Amino acid sequence: MRILCVLMLLVATIGCGKLEQDRKGVIQNFYQAMESQDYDKLKDMMAEGYQIIDIGSLSSHQKATHSEVGNDIVERAKFLNAAFPNFKIKINEMVAEGNQIVVQADLKGNQRGNFLGVEPTNTPVVIKSFMMFTLHEDKIIRAVELWNELGVMKTMDYIVLE
Repeated sequence: MRILCVLMLLVATIGCGKLEQDRKGVIQNFYQAMESQDYDKLKDMMAEGYQIIDIGSLSSHQKATHSEVGNDIVERAKFLNAAFPNFKIKINEMVAEGNQIVVQADLKGNQRGNFLGVEPTNTPVVIKSFMMFTLHEDKIIRAVELWNELGVMKTMDYIVLE
């Protein structure tokens, strides 16, 4: 009986680990679709009625004034690709528990298009972000984000602090 219980626990643990790996794979595919400009795949990865919540905004009811930080994931990806053509995303850390995945990632590229109201500078920019994704049936239903807007604005010489 003890052996059976140990085996059942081992199978459950392995199964849970595989499930978490599968969920991490969904998020890796999300970032690959962003980077490769595969907008159809990106749209297909999002659940109906998905939410993008920027916890760095001043108000939870604040409307986005720039499409690159708006709630339409395809429009957001298009604006990022226009501002930083051929940008690369590096996932530095990813942790999965249940249906939630937390990612710390860097987006790197040269600013060759308008971004957050700043004209092109051709400056190398690194956007550091934390994202917490919630999945439902292998689709993203919610993404909570925090990224280094102040650092990006300083890099593009839009804000000068002395």
